[in-house]
Amino acid sequence: MSLLMFMFPTLFVTVIVGVVLLITSVVSKETGKKFTAGDIIVAVIHFLSLCAVALAIVQIGFAAAEKWIPDLLVDNAWRRQSMIESARYAISVLIVTAPLYFIVVRKSQKAMDSWMQKFTAGSVLLVAGIVAISTLAVLVYNFISGEIGLRLSVQLAVVLLVSGGIAAYYQLHFRENVKRIALIKKFYLVKVVGVTLVAIVAGFMVTGGPAGARAERFDDRRLSDLSNMQWQIQSYFEENRTMPAKLLDLHDATRGYALPADPRTKAAYEYRVIKESTETIDGEQRAVAEFELCATFETERTIDSGADAYAYETKSSALQYDSFLPSYYQGDLSPHWNHGIGKECFTRTIKRHQTTIAPERSELNVINAEPVYVD
Repeated sequence: MSLLMFMFPTLFVTVIVGVVLLITSVVSKETGKKFTAGDIIVAVIHFLSLCAVALAIVQIGFAAAEKWIPDLLVDNAWRRQSMIESARYAISVLIVTAPLYFIVVRKSQKAMDSWMQKFTAGSVLLVAGIVAISTLAVLVYNFISGEIGLRLSVQLAVVLLVSGGIAAYYQLHFRENVKRIALIKKFYLVKVVGVTLVAIVAGFMVTGGPAGARAERFDDRRLSDLSNMQWQIQSYFEENRTMPAKLLDLHDATRGYALPADPRTKAAYEYRVIKESTETIDGEQRAVAEFELCATFETERTIDSGADAYAYETKSSALQYDSFLPSYYQGDLSPHWNHGIGKECFTRTIKRHQTTIAPERSELNVINAEPVYVD
């Protein structure tokens, strides 16, 4: 993770603590009330944990809407991957901060003065209002930009339910009906627990859970290995004008290349030369080689990236490409590396321009000679 990911939350917490200390010191001087360090700590944790829980629930709701209500206009493979990663991060935040929030809410009545409770409630209402208005503005902008109405309606409902529930609870701190407030507070905690559990379950349905994520990472490593070997095979073909008979021929201590193996089973990847020939293409001779690389996968990869509009074969075993337009896997989201569960073979075709070698000449002849172009 980047250091900035830790710096920004730290700065945010520092600013919040500073503001709370400033306000409490002013109130103490004006009213004579004294606030302990425990009061301030509980107030800060209360505020920050609520913000984290609310934002995580909204993020999971947005991710679920994007997954189950697709929009062909704006959806693409990169956006889907970003959505999954953001949902995983939201689940992590929710699992860590939700229990902390429940504990703080239960303890806040004993740990904080009534003025501090009202200050915390007012801060929460202010931030909830700002976040709700900002999010609504973004959703309206997306709707005007042409995004699908149903998905935006679901996302709008998520924002309104979360922000409305928070506002409905925290405005009770400014009421005087003690008995009714106590009942509502108990119901609020039950509701928050239920919403949190539903959000976590929905998040795992969107992301696939830890086991699925680990299997995807193993498959991602396999594709990276195959892609690397693909480039090594192409380089070998360019240098030697013939295909390697076996993968061990690629092993080169001078260049520091060692053959990879399956990251989980440690089994060797499969390689087979299908054909080597010379073809005349547009009046020019080219050396053509076709080969396949095989691996066994644990998950299914079905990324289209708009491939239906082109002459792509989404089944990897039927894909071919020109050597000067390689399909190199770098975690990319193209259909060139789609695969199913189990053994899958990727067929690749290399088309190499035949190279013309100029005969030896004296220095004078070379100067006066016609230029010789080497492809």
